[in-house]
Formats: sequence, C-alpha cells, structure tokens
Amino acid sequence: MGPFDSQFIRKSPRGSSALEITTLIVILGLLAASVFPISDRMRENYRNNNFSNDVAEVAEAFSIYAMENDEYPDSPGPGSEPERIGDYLPNFDWGSPTPFGGQWEWINNRHGIRVGIAVLDPEVSEDHLRRFDTAHDDGNLESGRFRFISEIRYAYVLEEGRSADDPEAPDETGSPDDSEVPEADGSAIDSDQAAEG
Repeated sequence: MGPFDSQFIRKSPRGSSALEITTLIVILGLLAASVFPISDRMRENYRNNNFSNDVAEVAEAFSIYAMENDEYPDSPGPGSEPERIGDYLPNFDWGSPTPFGGQWEWINNRHGIRVGIAVLDPEVSEDHLRRFDTAHDDGNLESGRFRFISEIRYAYVLEEGRSADDPEAPDETGSPDDSEVPEADGSAIDSDQAAEG
C-alpha cells in the first residue's frame, strides 16, 4: 500500500454518469453564454473608442491645416490621402480600413456638407452606428455631427453647408429656376411681370 492510498479514496469501477456529463455541459454553456455578450460589448467599445480617437485626430489636423492655409484640401477620393495633409497627420494611413470597416474618405463640398470625414461602406450594423451616435452625438443617424450623408457614407461633419462649387448644390434660391412663377391656368410668367401686375 502506497502513501496516497486511503480508505477515503474510492476508485469507481464505472465512468461518469450521463447526468454528471449533462450537468457539466449545462454549466459550461451558461458560462460561455455569459462571456460572449461581454466580449461583444468589449469589442464594440474598442471599435468605438478607436473610431472616436481617429476622427478627433483627423478633425484637429484638418482644422490646423485650414487655419494655416485659409482653405481645406480637395477631396481625393476614398482611401486616398488629401494633398499636403501628411505633414499634419504623419502616421495616419488613409488606405487602411477604419475601425468600423470600410474606407476613410475626406469630403470637401460633396454629399451636402462643406467638409467632413467619412467612412465609405461601414461594415458594422446600423444598430452599432446608432449606439455610437447616441453615445457621441444626438442618437439620430440623419442629423447631428455624426450622420449618414449618403446611403453608403457615415460621416463626421466638420462644417455644415455647401459652397457654390459643390456639384450637388442647388442654386441659391433652392429651386431649379425661380424666374418663372406659375399662373393659375398652368402657364408661366416671368417673375418681373408677376411683380408688375
């Protein structure tokens, strides 16, 4: 008899019962079910923090650029670095995916805004974007600083409005041609004629 053999240690002639195995599986399943949502929330928070930090860094760089140059750089297209911005953002890779997936895009006088930083084709869900927007803006994906500016672009708007050289901007009056005022019979008269009589 060895030193570890004892009358208290019994060797079972059989393996574990089905009930014991089932209980173990249920316990492991419950533990896993409680860990996965925590890990999903942690992953979402990590993405949100990275995105927020990246946007803040880029926004500050463009603001400094605009102060020093009295203008913003042109839009080079998705995934491309705007001209001369590398001096202000030396470690930012415009070609890398954003924390939300998709590509970075600098917007200047396009998509209904003056200037902004956009994500083209974000890969996160609209619910994820809404939660981010609620935490960092107004909770509405159609308004505020963070919003959709097209069906496939989620943006941080630095400046509102459109300039005269925005190809998507309506004319100053907001309609195609206000020089003609419709008559009650459906014909049109010149606005100068309408004012006269």
